[in-house]
Amino acid sequence: MKKHFLIPLFLILANFSFSQNKIVKKEFYLAKIDSVKMLLAKEKVDSVIYKLQDELAQFHFQIDAKENIRLLESYLVFAKKSGNTRRIINRMLGLAYHYNLVGESPKSIPILQEVIQITEKTDIENYSIAVCFLARNYINQKDWKNAVYFAKICQVTTEQMLKKRIPIQLAHYVGAPMTYAECLEGANQLDSALFYVKLSEQRLKTHPKDYPFIDNRPIMIPFIFETPFIFGNIYSKKNQNELALFHYKNGLAIAEKYVNSHGIEMTSMALAKLNYKLNLFSEAKKYAKTGLESAQNTSNYLMGADLAQILKNIYEKENDTRLALKYANISNAFKDSVSSTEKQRKIADYTFAEEKRLKDIENLELANRNKLIVLGLIAGLALISIIGFVLYKNNQQKQKINDRLSKQQAEIEQLNKNLENTVEQRTSELKVALNEAHEALLKGQTTERKRVASELHDNLGGLLSAIKLTTYSLDTHELNPHEQETYAQMITMIDAATNQVRSLSHNLLPEELEQKGLVNSLETLVKTLNLGNKTTFHFSCQGLINRLNRETEFNLYAICLELCNNIIKHSNATDANIELIQKENNIVLLVSDNGVGISEKRNLENGMGLKNLKERATAIGGIVKIRSNANEGTLISIKLEV
Repeated sequence: MKKHFLIPLFLILANFSFSQNKIVKKEFYLAKIDSVKMLLAKEKVDSVIYKLQDELAQFHFQIDAKENIRLLESYLVFAKKSGNTRRIINRMLGLAYHYNLVGESPKSIPILQEVIQITEKTDIENYSIAVCFLARNYINQKDWKNAVYFAKICQVTTEQMLKKRIPIQLAHYVGAPMTYAECLEGANQLDSALFYVKLSEQRLKTHPKDYPFIDNRPIMIPFIFETPFIFGNIYSKKNQNELALFHYKNGLAIAEKYVNSHGIEMTSMALAKLNYKLNLFSEAKKYAKTGLESAQNTSNYLMGADLAQILKNIYEKENDTRLALKYANISNAFKDSVSSTEKQRKIADYTFAEEKRLKDIENLELANRNKLIVLGLIAGLALISIIGFVLYKNNQQKQKINDRLSKQQAEIEQLNKNLENTVEQRTSELKVALNEAHEALLKGQTTERKRVASELHDNLGGLLSAIKLTTYSLDTHELNPHEQETYAQMITMIDAATNQVRSLSHNLLPEELEQKGLVNSLETLVKTLNLGNKTTFHFSCQGLINRLNRETEFNLYAICLELCNNIIKHSNATDANIELIQKENNIVLLVSDNGVGISEKRNLENGMGLKNLKERATAIGGIVKIRSNANEGTLISIKLEV
């Protein structure tokens, strides 16, 4: 039987029941958390630390899902330091599932794709688990085609494990057909869904005695309410409403008994929708409010948006416009959060694809190096064979062998020359491929910066303008003095936010930087800074005639922008200088001021702004030097080769 270092499969729906005969109280979990923390502080053995970390994460999930995510992220870092592949994979699966659970599904996709790549041919159990989690990710997105595809793979691999008598957890044994049933129901393949949910229910009730390799630890509570929930969905679509209500209420009762937020939200949503469909508005409101309260606590954006929409529709039917507007606003707020996570998913997919492409190029380079090594070994072996042959025949045909040796020597020299030409050719091809990859990555980054800048300016900027127009429409004469003062502050804050959005969208990728180059952009930046700041900026350029490459120009511009902002915010300087100098193959950027300087060593070494500056300089091969003393100003130089 395999031992698992993480929460067993199907953290799925996580929330173990630590006492199945009573409702779990928050105080109970807080006491458990304090107890486990005390044990962790004293423990030195890695295997025990892993078990205690798992317990602490389980308890935290019951009262604070976001804190649980933070813990799991730190535990994954801890696991990677150990180098234990089994622990690392289990930590990755646990973190991926919980991202999905709190509405941050995009973050789980690259993690699951990485686990699938690692385990596809070597670890069928964790491969099946990762595929199942990916199916549940697509369930959240209501992408039923992909959900059914991955859930079927999970079901097939689970049956293969049973057939081959590979050790398997009871949660996997029960959860694989349950997940497949949920996906089939979402795809409206109701008869097939009914078959697999009944199979899951049967496995849940009767543990098979002919499979001694199944881990018979107590089943997790989520499986108990998940089964009636899927039954309810199927019977609801079949218009067997009484049966559907019966199963939904059974599932909600189980979820509430064990304080399982995920189950409460799922079953409350189903009950609210079905009662609304049957025009039982009072019942629909009751269940929708129950689910909405839980969704707000767990930041379940998708569920919260749908539940608030149901309440909005009900109150519209009842002609209660005030409450209808209230829940419409709540629904829109949740939808905005959903839109944000969807954008994160697209960015995550794009980043994963780019990383995979670069990795393929690295693998190609490694394969070519290996081929060259093999050719070298073959040539070496050929040389050894020739020399041995010459020595063996030396006593009988010395003169004849000498002639042959000369001929073979010429052939070897030609072979070495050919090898050198091959190495040079392959190296040149690899350099071209790497340059193309780098150019494509830079182009992708530039495109993404343009898109983000456009969305900041068009969407958020437009929204702020609309808010300002709406605020202006208020009749200030009906406001008391305190309210008028608040109204004025609101206008000021909206103007400040609008200016910051405009500045952010411009600085993400200034159009002038792309079209006219670094020198013109810095001249424009200095003019802009001198319009409304107490510090006067000066710019000079020496020896720079031609434009630099796009990556270097963008990073140098970003460094200047960061340093100018620091001077304005922190230096109390009256004058500041930006100098751009080219000497032969070197570019030097100097930024100085006559301000108060950086008096504390920790600010020089650990400041976030200076850390970002050094990272940007390193990315383009630059070296950063900082000279600063209290009340003597600051000089920062960046030197790089071009």
